Amino acid sequence: MRCSLYSTYLCCVFFFFFFLSSSSSRSERSSAWIQTGVAGGRPTGACSCILGSSSGVIAMEGPLRRKTLLKEGKKPTLTSWTRYWVTLTGSTLLYFGAKSLRGNERKNYKSTPNKKMSILGWMVVLPDDPEHPNIFQLNNPDKGNVYKFQTSSRFHAILWHKHLDDACKSGRPPAPTNLMSFE
Repeated sequence: MRCSLYSTYLCCVFFFFFFLSSSSSRSERSSAWIQTGVAGGRPTGACSCILGSSSGVIAMEGPLRRKTLLKEGKKPTLTSWTRYWVTLTGSTLLYFGAKSLRGNERKNYKSTPNKKMSILGWMVVLPDDPEHPNIFQLNNPDKGNVYKFQTSSRFHAILWHKHLDDACKSGRPPAPTNLMSFE
């Protein structure tokens, strides 16, 4: 079942309790909501997600800007921000290129994907940078690729981070339970 952006916000409120638990005054909580991309109690932007998703179902989708920081361990000679409509299905990212220079709705992007990437075993990083709160990174440690992504708000960066982190770990075997304890 697809959630609207507002119901996604309601479903993901638990995620913000962690960020707001240390704020005691009402003004501190209000500023924390604005910093996370939720203005006036409602989220901003055009991402959507499906809760309780399985492979083959879109878990997260929306407009993102991507910049390549490292390609096969080397810094590219020329790099710039590229706009995509990105969908996360299971542990696969699909990139749909932009048809026009402006627009953040699905209709402003191509109908067939330009790129398809499996992110099993990758790492997702959500930097704590107050100047760029809407940025997250996706790292492929096996090939040495690092991509920086920009969303419309801190709220969406947190949502993407959570869903991508779950997808990156979905194919990993669980840690053994018979580990030795030194207590």
